[in-house]
Parts: sequence; C-alpha cells; structure tokens
Amino acid sequence: MMKILERFLDKIDRILNKKIISEKGEKVAAQLMPLFAEQSEGIISIAEAAKSEKVFTEQDEGELFRELTFFFIYIIDKIAIQYLGEQKRNVFMDALRKKVFKILSKNFLSKILDVDNFLISMCNERLQEYSKYKGLVLEDAQETGKTLYWEFSQKIGILCGLEKHGVFIPIVEKRLLTTVVGLKNMLKKYLV
Repeated sequence: MMKILERFLDKIDRILNKKIISEKGEKVAAQLMPLFAEQSEGIISIAEAAKSEKVFTEQDEGELFRELTFFFIYIIDKIAIQYLGEQKRNVFMDALRKKVFKILSKNFLSKILDVDNFLISMCNERLQEYSKYKGLVLEDAQETGKTLYWEFSQKIGILCGLEKHGVFIPIVEKRLLTTVVGLKNMLKKYLV
C-alpha cells in the first residue's frame, strides 16, 4: 500500500513540477517578445545610420524579427539546459516555443495557412544550422568567422543590405552579445 501511495505522490509531484516549469516558459516568452522587437528595431536603426540602401518593408522587418527570435530561442535553449537539465529544459522550451510561435503567427504570419508547421520547420532548420558552429564567441572557436555570433551577424548584414560594411557586422555582434548577457540574467531569476 505504501509503494502505491509513494508512486502516486511521485506522479503528482512530477505533474506539478511540469506545470510550474511550463508556466515559467510561457511567462519568459511573453517577456521576450518585446525584447526581440526592440532588437529588431535597433538593428534597423543601425542599418539606416550606416547608410543601408535597403528600404525596409513590413516583410523585411518580419523576416529580421523571426531570424532574431530563432537565434535567441537557440541561445535560451543553451542557457536553460545549464539550469534545468535536459528533461525540465524540454518542458520549459516547449512551453516557451508554443507561446512565441502563437505571438509570431498573430503578428507576422497571418497569411500563411499552416503557420504552426511553418514555424516549427523554420525554427528546427535554424537550430540545426546554429548547432554546427564550434563556439559561440571567438574564445570558444579559436578561429575567426567560425562562431555563431559572427556568422549570425553576417546573416543580419545580408538581410540589411550591409554584408560588406566594415563596421555594421561587429556592431551587430556586440549588440547580440550584450543582449545575451541580459537574457542570461533574466533567465537565472526564472530557472534557478
């Protein structure tokens, strides 16, 4: 009888933990979306100040916002696994992604019919792409141009029409690094 009661209590504990972690993922997602929008707007402002000839359409802004969102989801995933372990991180990230995708689909992708599959597919592509880099920053990779931040900054440069601009890419890279430090501090409050 005691073993049945212990298993029952253990199951309730797992369910409650899963619910708490899932709620944290949703709360974090809601706080992240304004940050992602701010980053997107900031990068567009930097691009315009750098004399980009690109005229940013609503579609361009949406694409930049999505790319930044997927990049930061990848980074958040890396941070979450450090604090939660794999099983809890999976619960947290599933809830976070669902909330983020819901917001993205409302604001930027209303014309796409199968928006959920589109976002999942696009996000998975990016996560796979980002995982191939040896390090996040130069100290990790030991080779210029082989870091996630540098390569992602290059991608942003292309989106902004400034891939050949000598100052834009390092500015974007520094902005990303600074944002990730803030993300890590914010996530620490929720995950520790």
